Amino acid sequence: MFEQLFSLFTLLPFEWAQFQFMFLAILAILLIAPLLAIVGTLATDNQMTFFSDAVGHAAITGLAIATLAELETSLWGIVLYAQLIALVLFLLKRFSNIKTDALIGIIANFSVALGIVLLSYTSGLNRLNTILFGSILSIGSEDLTFLCISALVLYPLIIFLYKVFWLVSVSPTLAKSRGLNFALFEYVLLAIIALVISVSILWIGVLVLNAMLILPASIAKNIGVGIKKYLTYSIIIGIISSVGGLLFSYYFGTSTGATIVLLQTIIFMLTLLKNIKIKQ
Repeated sequence: MFEQLFSLFTLLPFEWAQFQFMFLAILAILLIAPLLAIVGTLATDNQMTFFSDAVGHAAITGLAIATLAELETSLWGIVLYAQLIALVLFLLKRFSNIKTDALIGIIANFSVALGIVLLSYTSGLNRLNTILFGSILSIGSEDLTFLCISALVLYPLIIFLYKVFWLVSVSPTLAKSRGLNFALFEYVLLAIIALVISVSILWIGVLVLNAMLILPASIAKNIGVGIKKYLTYSIIIGIISSVGGLLFSYYFGTSTGATIVLLQTIIFMLTLLKNIKIKQ
């Protein structure tokens, strides 16, 4: 299937359209960017941005587990460990008196320490670069297939539950009065954020992934009012800035993830300045 799409892709009148790695990278971005944008609005509104950062750092342990278990792909180790820390955080929040940000800090630092110890034990520290910086230009057909399957599961689930998540974030009291199981939806949201981060981490990188989650939502808040505009703008900005960042990185030979974040930050500053002028 990808081969047939690539043959159509090469018809574009651009130099970069002749390379299969660019074709696969753009397809991956078209799958990842909207997911990050949608989940970013939920993470921002539910004050879970620190958790998404913790999941990114926990990917180091997931990578180490995959190395120790000799898994065919490290993605499985990263995904499974991300789901484990989502469950652990949920349980600690419910049965501990420690504040959430402290719990997230403990989990994140423990995961980084454990991951480094395990990787050093297996002589796999050289694999850290993959996690830290990401490499979307190295994505292969099998990786893209995994992303497609993940997207087929995540998109319908998030769209179906989005209004419930939004209600829980805006008014927990109203959500409870309507008979919604607040704890259940909180856990499901944690699990979804963990899954989206973990399937994206190898291609974007720990150091900048959280910014790609937060920035499209923050830009959308600067220019959109209401839940529909907020969500729509976040998705559009996420896609355009991610594809634009990929093309910039191709022409200038820079890191793709970092270039996308720089572009998104510039857009954020421009929309913020516009808001400041309007209020004045």
